[in-house]
Amino acid sequence: MRKAKQAAAPISEPITDDAAKLPLRHVAIIMDGNRRWADQRGRPRFLGHKEGVATLKRLVKHVTALKLEYLTVYAFSSENWQRGRDEVDYLLQLFNEVLKHEIEELARSGSRLTFIGDLKEMPADLQTGLARATEKTK
Repeated sequence: MRKAKQAAAPISEPITDDAAKLPLRHVAIIMDGNRRWADQRGRPRFLGHKEGVATLKRLVKHVTALKLEYLTVYAFSSENWQRGRDEVDYLLQLFNEVLKHEIEELARSGSRLTFIGDLKEMPADLQTGLARATEKTK
């Protein structure tokens, strides 16, 4: 008999342990599994992507509380372009919305955003949003 996988504990309140004890300076994550999350719950996939954004927001709060120097988030890979047009459009729109709604809070928290990778395939309005976010958090 195989043991069922135990779900990871949800990220809720920021960790309050002494950040100086933490041996890490840089954490990198790959945003993966949002569609699986939705599929497993019988929910539309776009809700999985929205839940991924909510999880990322909670993670950023933890990283800030721990005073980690760097967080790298791999959020859109070249393979994502192969998804259905509706899903790709939704993801690109979601990126734009998140930037618009979260940039002020990120700037106030002292976060600095930089975007890496091949951004030239992104729609012009998203490229503008990425450039604005980079400038605003410089």
